[in-house]
Amino acid sequence: QTNGFCNKFTISNAKDCKITVKVLFIKASKKFFPSPKLMDFAEQVEEKIVNQFNLESDLLGLDENEDIEDNFQKINSKTAKILEKQLNEDAHQIKLDFIVDSFVQLSAGVPFSPKAIVYVNSVKDAKKYMNLINCQSSNGYYKGLRFATDFSSLGDECSFYNKGISNTDDISMYFEKNRNLQEPQKDNPLIIDILFAVDKYQKGFDLPSLLITYLDCNIAEPARLNQIYTRTATRYPGKNTGYCVDMSLYSCNAQTFQESMLLYDNPNEASEGFIN
Repeated sequence: QTNGFCNKFTISNAKDCKITVKVLFIKASKKFFPSPKLMDFAEQVEEKIVNQFNLESDLLGLDENEDIEDNFQKINSKTAKILEKQLNEDAHQIKLDFIVDSFVQLSAGVPFSPKAIVYVNSVKDAKKYMNLINCQSSNGYYKGLRFATDFSSLGDECSFYNKGISNTDDISMYFEKNRNLQEPQKDNPLIIDILFAVDKYQKGFDLPSLLITYLDCNIAEPARLNQIYTRTATRYPGKNTGYCVDMSLYSCNAQTFQESMLLYDNPNEASEGFIN
């Protein structure tokens, strides 16, 4: 206390007082090797943009030698953005495998039934993930883990995407249930390990066994990222560390994380809690 007023109580203070556990922000990276299909798509996109540029230049009467380097930079930038969007579309299977592999790795040795939430950009992305899983499984399981999705407009589509679960209230119930680690054969097959969320579970949701939050979306608001980042900080027997894993193809979330640490924590924590 200083002059009768309390200084700002930060995330680090809560961790030091054993109120919460530390949380690591991990920026994942992946080298993508473009497929022949994507290479063909790239050539088509570039040809289309170049033709459009040439047409506009003729209509405007631009000198072809005028600002040629600047114009080609614009062409390359447009092409890159379109390809990046397409790569995001094609990367769901790679990301799904990464989620499972990292979940198994980060939860190895924890003495409880860990949970994870994957925050995605849109309802379309959540459906795409679940369609991918349901094409390879009849019960929502992929590589031994049960997946489900929840978003505000899910409604009547609940059982279509979440096999065996007929309403959204049951999604939260099965997500909060722990697995029987001693006798796994007695587990209810509807228990959810990993949940794809769009516009829910960001505020006011407290699940102590939540170990990992994944970011498959871009977040520019420090307050919103701080809400998601601290979801895994809740103490739980056997939990020493929580994780926030950024698996987007952009640097937006890493920058927002740095900003949120400056606003809601000590500047030193921004580097100490960040793993690239």
